[in-house]
Amino acid sequence: MSYDPNGDALSSNNYINKYTKPKKEMPGSIIFTVLLAVIVIGLVCAGTDPSNPKKLAPGAKANVYVADDDSGSEKPEATCYYEPTIVDKAGVLKEPDKLMATFNELYDLSGVCPVFISVYDEDWAKAGYADFSKYAARFMTVTMNQNAYVILYSVPGNVNQRTYYSFLAIQGDKAKTFMTESVCDHFNKIVLDETASGTSTTDAFVDAFEYAIQAANSKINPTQQERVLYLFKAYMPAIVATVIFAIVITILAVKYRNDNKTVKTEAPRNDSRFK
Repeated sequence: MSYDPNGDALSSNNYINKYTKPKKEMPGSIIFTVLLAVIVIGLVCAGTDPSNPKKLAPGAKANVYVADDDSGSEKPEATCYYEPTIVDKAGVLKEPDKLMATFNELYDLSGVCPVFISVYDEDWAKAGYADFSKYAARFMTVTMNQNAYVILYSVPGNVNQRTYYSFLAIQGDKAKTFMTESVCDHFNKIVLDETASGTSTTDAFVDAFEYAIQAANSKINPTQQERVLYLFKAYMPAIVATVIFAIVITILAVKYRNDNKTVKTEAPRNDSRFK
């Protein structure tokens, strides 16, 4: 027996406890989210190859055609290269054998087929191309095989006017396994920086290809640290998706638990809520 401040006796007979439990509903949102997470993460992982890149198989030889002109007629071309090649029409390489050595090293290691072709500005200007990039785009459709990394280099025909040069490098779809966007960006930076500092064209490209060889070797024969980094990057989409779904499912689960807690209500017996 206990007493309230007014001296009235309080007992369990004067008060009633009522326990209510909200009606549970099927947590469909949670089930749907879990199933969606399994499907999405599964698809992401299925599209990820955790193995190290392998040397590319030799490009399959095939007839290559290019539109003759705007009439749409076609003619066969014999300018598709399937092995490392240097065609220095403009004579910009002082030591082509030195550059070819790096070509062969990259080709033997990765299967990427380097091709270097130099031309004169007058060659594409006379052909009616407004700028070098348009000429290169047309040229690449002819010379490209899927393993190729083709460099098209252009200089003025007049030696006294060779205060500038233009070059574009385009890789085939399979070559992108090793000549990724980041590798190509750094490759181009090496060439531009070194030629700007006075390095010969040959040495600038040799240094750039030596970098490409190192990058390819780190993919084919990675160190333990490089392997871990490669796997982390490969599975990054799956990791991000897992974290997002985990947060969403946790929020839904907490909400579901809070909505289904047992509620205790204590009130006098004459309370209208219990009548």
